[in-house]
Amino acid sequence: MKPKVTWVLIANARYARVILHRGFGHGLSEMADLVWHANPPVDYSDRAGVGHSIAGPGTSAVGQGDPKEQADLIFAKSVCEELDAAFRKKKFDRLVICAGPYMLGLLRKSMTAQLKSRIKEEVSKDFSGLNLKQLEEHLGTILII
Repeated sequence: MKPKVTWVLIANARYARVILHRGFGHGLSEMADLVWHANPPVDYSDRAGVGHSIAGPGTSAVGQGDPKEQADLIFAKSVCEELDAAFRKKKFDRLVICAGPYMLGLLRKSMTAQLKSRIKEEVSKDFSGLNLKQLEEHLGTILII
């Protein structure tokens, strides 16, 4: 019987990586080609913009939104797009997501239904600072099943 390949996504709003688990007894291994770093947020000017209308030029304040939140959402979407492409190529069978609550919410918004169907478990904690041995200790029971 072929073991199930599980990818573990470790993510926060600035950094994400995938850890590979090939089944019981194989442990975890880094996937060096699946590491992402977020681009820094774009700072918007807080000055009013100049608009043109039939009545002539004028200034108006236009809400730009939160640049950090926008950058975080773009980052989450890019990670999910790459995960979805890898799933379509049948590179993994199951997905475990470990991210803080904020990033987990952004990832959920950005996932396709097909990718969501492959999620085995979601852990609402930021494990981005842990090494492989520490991750194995935290995810041991999740990865056995």
